[in-house]
Amino acid sequence: MKKIKHSDFLIVKYIKFLEKRGIPPLLSSMFFGGIFIIFIVFFYIFYGITPTFGYLSCVSWLLIGPYLIYKAGEFIDDLWPKMTEILNQNDISRLQSYEKTFYSCKYLILGLPAATAVSIIILLPVLFPGIAPVPPTCYLIFYLISWIILAILGSIGVWGIFQLIRLINAIGKCDLNLSPLSHDKFGGMEFLADFGIKATLMYSSGALMIPMVIDLATRGEAPKQVVLISMFGSGVFAFTVLLSFLVQIFALHKAAVRGREKLIRKSSKQYRKLLQKYEQEPNVELGIRLLVMQGFFDEAYRIKVYPWDLGIVLKLATSVSLPIILGLIKVWFPWLPIS
Repeated sequence: MKKIKHSDFLIVKYIKFLEKRGIPPLLSSMFFGGIFIIFIVFFYIFYGITPTFGYLSCVSWLLIGPYLIYKAGEFIDDLWPKMTEILNQNDISRLQSYEKTFYSCKYLILGLPAATAVSIIILLPVLFPGIAPVPPTCYLIFYLISWIILAILGSIGVWGIFQLIRLINAIGKCDLNLSPLSHDKFGGMEFLADFGIKATLMYSSGALMIPMVIDLATRGEAPKQVVLISMFGSGVFAFTVLLSFLVQIFALHKAAVRGREKLIRKSSKQYRKLLQKYEQEPNVELGIRLLVMQGFFDEAYRIKVYPWDLGIVLKLATSVSLPIILGLIKVWFPWLPIS
């Protein structure tokens, strides 16, 4: 399989640049996020500005966010060679357009409005001093930049999961060449289910920003409109995580059912032909072929049609619920040294 030529995201270029110099991608990602943590510590020591728990939780995503974007590219590169086992070359070439779209700058359709909205909210105290105290200029600049970066990088994840849903849905409509003898018991589609589930789990890491919403909701001075919009956005995010999981599950389910029925019809037809020949002229060779075809039919009938289990559901639920629990820590333990 030829790899699709595309331009990497700037954050991925940064990680690859350091990787060529022997620095592991995860370490590069943590260094990127660590810069923001250092600035937070700096402002706490020299200006006495205490970060909110919600903001700390959001910034902590920058420790792993770049690494997740980098890994998404690796997952995609590993996907296409395996596709040749279940799809023909024409279908694969057509579906690779989704990868081109993913690596395009179209994610800014989401990122720029999000960054603009965040900037307006942060600059409100400057534009209208009566709303809230204006923080030191250097801290305001840092706070603004960190949120713009969060919005831009976060939009890559949202855009990526949207393209993934489209891709899996398109694959589910293709005529798949399933193999009942595949070790995965899913007709050879387990790699595809694994790819989608991992991508959804990576996307759900964005739930680390939910504590910021809880933080806003528990602050008396927070404008009600901002709180409502933030809570609505968090609800939409949690829904998209669930939706991305369910769309993939049911798209692959439909493909598996259709592929299994195709195999059963084909093997049943061949079995009847062999049986007619055996009835007309019984011999050992035809008997063995009948037994083999019977085994093939049984394996086709046993192909799984749902690519998930309880463990996957628990992982997905934990990835979203854990940040919510963390966000409530401030409510449960108000004596913690965070504002």
